[in-house]
Amino acid sequence: MCSPPGLPAACCPDDWIKIQRECFYFSKAQGDWTNGQNSCSSLNASLAWIDSPEVLGSLLPYPGKLDHWIGLRKDTVGVWRWVNGTEFDHRFQIQGGAYCVYLDKEVKVISSSCSTERKWICSKL
Repeated sequence: MCSPPGLPAACCPDDWIKIQRECFYFSKAQGDWTNGQNSCSSLNASLAWIDSPEVLGSLLPYPGKLDHWIGLRKDTVGVWRWVNGTEFDHRFQIQGGAYCVYLDKEVKVISSSCSTERKWICSKL
């Protein structure tokens, strides 16, 4: 174990990368947005919460084509929310008019149909 429960990770599990105080996992499998969240949950994580432009920019070095779900989607009344229920504070722009969000190869934040198959990014402290 890298650090006691409840404290930020001192190190990350194998196949995860550390950015600031979080660990990120880039899936190799593909699925819809809900499948991605369920997969992350099975790893004691959630679809990635991008809490700063710095973290967003740090995802740029990821090797390979970036086309991954993150943990942001519109609720039933059209409010953007992170997977933990926190309302999105619009710290970066979301392109498109769909309901679920992914990062593309230029690390643009884009909305898409939640049923589209793509990889996902998990994150955990």
